[in-house]
This record gives sequence, C-alpha cells and structure tokens, in this order.
Amino acid sequence: MDRRVEILVEERSMEEFLKGFLPRILPDGFSLGFNCFIHAHEGKQHLMKMLPNRLRAYQYYPLEVFLIVIHDQDSADCLEVKARIQKIISENAPRLPHLIRIACRELENWYIGDLAAVEQLYPASKSAKLSKKAKFRNPDLLTGSDELKMMTKEFSKISCARKIASIIQIDGNKSVSFGHFVSGIRRILGR
Repeated sequence: MDRRVEILVEERSMEEFLKGFLPRILPDGFSLGFNCFIHAHEGKQHLMKMLPNRLRAYQYYPLEVFLIVIHDQDSADCLEVKARIQKIISENAPRLPHLIRIACRELENWYIGDLAAVEQLYPASKSAKLSKKAKFRNPDLLTGSDELKMMTKEFSKISCARKIASIIQIDGNKSVSFGHFVSGIRRILGR
C-alpha cells in the first residue's frame, strides 16, 4: 500500500485508547505500526508547537500521507480549537489530506457515552443505570474524568484507555464527538 496515516494526539492516554480501538475500525490494508502511526505529545502546547515541523516533513514523504489530529476541547471553544489547527495545516501543508477531531471535552467523555462499557470494566460502579439520568444524555457536556472518578476509585486514565478500547461501542455511543471521530476515520480512509 502506498498510503500512510499519521495520527497526532496530545497525550498518552489517547494513544493507548487508539492502539486498542483503531484495529476495530481501520479498513483493510491499514495496520498500526505498518502504515498507521500514532504520535503522542506531552500535552496540547507540545502538540501545537510540534505540528508545523511535522507538517513540513510530511510533504517530503515518498508515500501519500493522511494526517489525523485529535485534540481535547477542555474548556475552550471547539470551533476555535479546530480553526487554529486548520490554520497551522493550511500554512504549512495546504495540500495534505487531513482530519481534525476535537474530543468534547476530553477523551473520557467518549467512555461516558457508553456507560455499559464503563460498568463492564468497573462492575462495582453500576454506571449503566446512570444512562437514564438527564445529566448523562449528552456526555460531551460533562468532565468525563471527574465523572469516572466519582463512579469508581479504580479509575486511572492510562489503564482505562487500554481496557475500554476493546469494548466500547463503535455505533450507538451517546458522545457526538466520538461519533464524529469514527465517521471521520471511516470517510477519510475509505471504509
């Protein structure tokens, strides 16, 4: 295959989640470590600082590169974060096929979108029954890591990311930003 996927994320927990999750949705011909690579950074600032250099380098790859940038929203405005990343890409690699996805508010909100998976991972949390509560109807409005810490004392960002990746629902997740992430990956890679 003459295509390569470069995925830039801001932290290790997203990298760990993607290592377990992406093999479930990548189309035939794409494989982690072969032609699909995840690069974790040391936070948002580090990702944004490194982005221009990476973009310039991708223009000289002998293969067609697809870039995927995943950034947490946190307390910022989603559209502003996406526009800032888009501006950097436009200035440094305007012809590079790319996908920008914002995790609203953070990666852990994607888990809250599938409380049955959270309960499967942490049975004592009894979190599946929470899905009927109004608060959890739109998980993208919550602070996912705080909610998970309240559900279980066992929660750890890295451990949870590794374990939930294989059980989280691909379709039917209540997190709209997770749905946009999945549909975007499928669209850009042709699945």
